[in-house]
Amino acid sequence: MLDASVERKYSANPGEVFYTGGGAQTFNNFESDDNGRILTVRRAFQHSVNLVFVRLMRDIVHYEMVQTTGTSAT
Repeated sequence: MLDASVERKYSANPGEVFYTGGGAQTFNNFESDDNGRILTVRRAFQHSVNLVFVRLMRDIVHYEMVQTTGTSAT
């Protein structure tokens, strides 16, 4: 299962606003060459691509919110 999870793909595009406890945030990659890429989590670890991890953390937060409170429809 871990092998499959590190093959999940995420965008490294910095053109999205993320909402955190501190309000609206934007993030950048250290290497601007990564901005247009879609990378696996494995590749992002190898190259330290920030936006992949921001999106991964967002997915984890959304998952935990649904597990704790249920879907927004309920």
